[in-house]
Amino acid sequence: MTLFVLSRRPQNAHLLFSGSLLHLLCEVITPDLEKECLIRELVNRVQNQRKEMDLQITDRIQIDLETTSEIVKEALNDFSEYLLGETQADSVNLNAESTSEMLDSTLNSENIRFGVKAV
Repeated sequence: MTLFVLSRRPQNAHLLFSGSLLHLLCEVITPDLEKECLIRELVNRVQNQRKEMDLQITDRIQIDLETTSEIVKEALNDFSEYLLGETQADSVNLNAESTSEMLDSTLNSENIRFGVKAV
């Protein structure tokens, strides 16, 4: 048995007991976590649009995205492979001339316009 002693609890942290385990949960949202959250929200928006378009799970798409948000641009740069894989997209065109119908949306209060096109 290992015994840990916390001299003080970190700010924004909670101690949780589960059986014989003690968990320390911190509520700090790092920049990477925030960017991952934005991309997961975008995946959700794209998947909902795929459903509206009656696309099959195997249908490949192109995503067009317009934004002035620097954090959304950084998130796309850092997590583009995840976005492409989860949405079956061949490409994401950022602030390029759109060839699809664009929809207005927000990702955690960051304004975007996006479109989905079957390829």
